[in-house]
Amino acid sequence: TDETTASLWSSFQVPAPSFPRSQFSARIIGEKGLMDLDAYGELRVAVDSRWEVVIGGRDKKVTLLDKDGAMVWQFAAADIVDGVSANGFGEILVHAGSHLYLLAGDGSLLWQRNFERPLGAATWAHGLVPGLNVGFEDGQVMLLDPEDGTERWSYDFNRAVQAVGVSEGVPGMVVGLGDGRVARLDDQGRLLWEQDIGRVVSWLAVADVDHDGHDDVIARSGDNVLRLQAEDGTVIWRTDTSAERLIGAALGDGVVVATDQRVYGLDATGAEAWSYPLDEVASVVYTAELDGVQESVEVAVGTVKGGLYLLDTDGQLLWQGKGRERVNALQAADLNGDGSQELLVGMEDGVVQAYGLAVNQVPWLSTPRVTPVGGGYVYSVHVRDPEGDDVQVALEIWDPSAQIWLAQERTTALGGKGTLSWNLPNPFDTWDADRDSRFRFAWDDGQNQGPVAAVPGPLDMPV
Repeated sequence: TDETTASLWSSFQVPAPSFPRSQFSARIIGEKGLMDLDAYGELRVAVDSRWEVVIGGRDKKVTLLDKDGAMVWQFAAADIVDGVSANGFGEILVHAGSHLYLLAGDGSLLWQRNFERPLGAATWAHGLVPGLNVGFEDGQVMLLDPEDGTERWSYDFNRAVQAVGVSEGVPGMVVGLGDGRVARLDDQGRLLWEQDIGRVVSWLAVADVDHDGHDDVIARSGDNVLRLQAEDGTVIWRTDTSAERLIGAALGDGVVVATDQRVYGLDATGAEAWSYPLDEVASVVYTAELDGVQESVEVAVGTVKGGLYLLDTDGQLLWQGKGRERVNALQAADLNGDGSQELLVGMEDGVVQAYGLAVNQVPWLSTPRVTPVGGGYVYSVHVRDPEGDDVQVALEIWDPSAQIWLAQERTTALGGKGTLSWNLPNPFDTWDADRDSRFRFAWDDGQNQGPVAAVPGPLDMPV
């Protein structure tokens, strides 16, 4: 022998900005920086705590297909698409590298923001005042105004942001960090609590899993699934799955977890309640009320080979399908305002496919807005009819004193396309102070009629 001595050091402590992506990749920690090469040919290098894409390998397009595979629209991003999420009013949030886009339901660009560093997470903030929660790989989180993407507030954790969770019952945001901590900020960006749960927090969700009126935080740390109190971060239970691959989501009365080729449900105590075998390795799990029945939640599962499964909360298969490529994201949203949710399936080749869109589609009404102007208010909505029919739209304002909707005059989107607006000097004559404020739009395309879900606002109440 030549008396050569080799030493191996293993540690979970990784220099900033850490490795935020959880999929298979080759990673190198050097004296002056980090390298990350994923399985799709994208090479990133981090120097001075900032990731940069040297070679890109995946698609940069967001494409919406209908249930038959026909393209509805396509949007080209400036970088590889990392995430897509939709709100309840037909707007779609896309984050791609260091770019953030807000799209209308028809794929048109409302605005975009280009940051100097990559985004780690982006999602909608619920509550009376809507917003956008974004987290960066360098550890900063922000709340943005959905009107134009301007910053409302920010907070710096100085650790990579892995996941962001929100719910209507928890103002602010819950953040999963790369050093194994979970933290909660209030709706003004102030730190409420921080809890160390062990290893990297790769996903989390916020939901009331035991229906006690208080939301919980469900998080993955290594091969463990944990339930924490959203109020103060206290750990309620921890379940060891002994699985290297682990993904999951909150369920109506528990948690759904997928490990390799099995998906199963945990009840509110962390005990296994049901199990379903998969033909392929799961890549993403999502839960939503897809059949339009409240209190009836379905479990959607995507696989690495494009498989799609829809299960009920007892683990019974409702339907099974096949996508184009590996399924990276699942999202439910009412894209066309017909009152039922469509399932968006985001795939590895950059395509987002929509399941559940009606063959004869109703008009898409999106981006409802109300803006104070000159002592009055301007209400607006974006209209697009897939068949190009003229669409009549009426603004309706809720009168909380009389408990009725007050209909304003109708206006028409010729050819089923355009932005309609109403200028009202004072629509609040019958209002009492401190009463709720909301509005909605009713549409008629000559074949179908219906209202769009009500929107809070204006927020400046009359006195």
